[in-house]
Order: sequence, then structure tokens, then C-alpha cells
Amino acid sequence: MIFVIYKNFLEFCMKRAWLTVVVLVVALGASLYGFGFVKQAFFPSSTTPMFQADIWLPEGTDIRATNTKLKALESWLSEQDHVEHITTTAGKGLQRFMLTYAPEKSYAAYGEITTRVDNYEALHELMANFREHVETKFPEINYKLKQIELGPGGGAKIEARIIGSDPTVLRGIARQVVDVMHDDPGTTNVRHDWRERTKVLELNLMKAKHVATVSLNPMSMISYRCHFRVRPSVFTVMVQR
Repeated sequence: MIFVIYKNFLEFCMKRAWLTVVVLVVALGASLYGFGFVKQAFFPSSTTPMFQADIWLPEGTDIRATNTKLKALESWLSEQDHVEHITTTAGKGLQRFMLTYAPEKSYAAYGEITTRVDNYEALHELMANFREHVETKFPEINYKLKQIELGPGGGAKIEARIIGSDPTVLRGIARQVVDVMHDDPGTTNVRHDWRERTKVLELNLMKAKHVATVSLNPMSMISYRCHFRVRPSVFTVMVQR
């Protein structure tokens, strides 16, 4: 049956070759015109009514201070319309709950807020209000808002990688790149992956025993010790548009 229909359709087109060619050309032109309205994204955002906020406080911030800021943001979100559920984590991201989600590494100055709303149409307005609230009430916070992606998860839309041997020079060049990014009014969340410098307390027991007798309670060192890991030759500046 299908073969008969196809055979009749093919004979109809072949007997009216010029008409078939004209229809195909018009269809091609219409498709090219229609592509102009397709969003330029290979993996567009999902229509899941959910967004996530990555929150970075200045490097070296105690996790308890981070948690206090997250609670304040969570409290504000809970008062907004259309919000159904909020999940907040301090010190690291959520457990990987879907393939395209990439959890952030664990460190004390980081937190993540995942918010679900009852209506996808209300999502963008809530994200805009959240961005305005953070920039007004918490200017010290560096944040990133993101929707659930259908394709592979990723970092920033634009990244500039600076490679060299001198960390001080790299930081200076990175500040220049950040200033250039900030000059573009379409950019948000400009940051670099080395974060702020922090003080590190190091105890050299081998040297100390030749100078004087040292008696320290290791537990008293916890609030002063900082773990800082960097690659000394690579500096990455990231930005969203």
C-alpha cells in the first residue's frame, strides 16, 4: 500500500517536473528564512522549571559564614511567588543527579542553591529578581545563575587562558582581562579561577625545635589553617554573556 502511494506520488512529480522544481526551490528558500528564527544553541536550555545559583564568597571565608549567607538568600527565595522547593548546599555542590550536571569542587567559600518553581514562564523573571537582589544586598558575592541544560554541562561561555611562569605577573594580566570583560555591558559574572590571595599559616617543627620548645594544640590551628591549591602556570578568566 505504501509502495503504491509512493509510486503514484513519484509519477505525479515526474510528469510535472518544472512544478516540482519550483516547489522545491520555494521550500528551500522558506527553510533558509526560517533558520534565522532558530536560537543559536546546539544544546538549548531545558524547559524544566528549575535554576541553580553558584555562590562564591571571598576566598578564605569560613564555611559557617558561607552557610549564613546562603540561608539569607534561601530565605529571600522562599518568600517569592511560584517557588516550590529550594535545596541549598554549603562547601560543595549537590550529588550528581543528572548526566549534564557537573558538581563544583569542595571548598569552604562556595555554596549552591537549587530552586524549582511551579511554572516555567516565571523562571526568567525570578532569576532576574534574584540577580538584582544579590547585586544590591550582597555586593561581595560572586555568583552564577544557570538553567538545566539538555546537552553537556559546561563552565563559562567565554574563557581567556593565560599561561606563564610568574604567578604575580599572571594575576596582573588577569586583572587587565577582567577589566576588558567588564567594559562590555553584555557580560555578567566575570571571575577567574585563582580567586583572592589568602594568608597561610605554616608550622616548621624541625626548625622550631632548635630555637625553643614549642607546645601547640593542633585543634587550635584548625580555624587558622587554609588549604590552597593552584597550578602555578595557568590562569583562566571566565565570563558569561
